[in-house]
Amino acid sequence: MEASHSYFKKRVENFRKTFLGYGVDAFLIQNPTDIFYFTGVKLSKGKLFIAQRNSILCVDGRYTELAKKNSPFPIKALD
Repeated sequence: MEASHSYFKKRVENFRKTFLGYGVDAFLIQNPTDIFYFTGVKLSKGKLFIAQRNSILCVDGRYTELAKKNSPFPIKALD
């Protein structure tokens, strides 16, 4: 069974509360396993930027369509 977007958004929200509690404004995740944990999108390379109010998944051209279809967060294509 595939988890819903709200499931992953909740994970990010819980993580955001933790790092904001330490005075951190934003967090950049580059490990593919961690990106999968927070988005449900399986990549070999990418970046997940989590800020105070939003999150963006950055992927290269190989993953753009997959990420658009499956990510609970907006996508930015990397060159």
